[in-house]
Amino acid sequence: MVLQLFYWKLRALGEPIRLMLEHLGAEYEDNNPDGETWAAQKYNLGMEYPNLPYLVDGGVKVSQSFAVMRYISRKFKALGGDTEEERQRIDTAEGFCGDLRGPFIRLWFDPEFETKKVEYFKQLPTKLKSLENVLDSHKWAGGDKLTYVDFGICECLDHHEMCKPGCLQPTPNVKKYYENFFALPKIDAYRRSNRFSSYPVAPASARWGHSKM
Repeated sequence: MVLQLFYWKLRALGEPIRLMLEHLGAEYEDNNPDGETWAAQKYNLGMEYPNLPYLVDGGVKVSQSFAVMRYISRKFKALGGDTEEERQRIDTAEGFCGDLRGPFIRLWFDPEFETKKVEYFKQLPTKLKSLENVLDSHKWAGGDKLTYVDFGICECLDHHEMCKPGCLQPTPNVKKYYENFFALPKIDAYRRSNRFSSYPVAPASARWGHSKM
């Protein structure tokens, strides 16, 4: 059965899910509702917490980005933890991902984006310190195997690099991790295909990320 992914026609929170599906070789359709369509349908879709992105798998509907990613991991029995210790590490890394991307996304919409961007990137090595330390002894954010949380973190890191090229240089472990992720064969092939677009990352209302500046 073909999976149906629904998200705006931009990267933001939807792209980590696309990357997962591409990596897993899943058959899926990428549906991009506009704001008017979404507003009309949102509370009539049979979901308790309707939001974009959401995934439809036959009779199953899952909303919220990390919930969708965890569902895909369970469905394909891949990119998750096999032991309680592994699951704890992945859960913690997921929290780190939320802490990293939340403030950065808010920055995109800040009227003082250009001014605040300077201080934000000055503090970035500190924000990445815990990940840098984890990667001293592990290949991936949740341990020694690739998991769904790496798709969220590395997509977020890519947004940072797009906004300020070279910003990962002060954290060499993170830089290598980021490069290794995007060198994964199916990820690399997808990003070289005409199905991938670098922009928009963010909607037109954002101060950064809608188009290349």
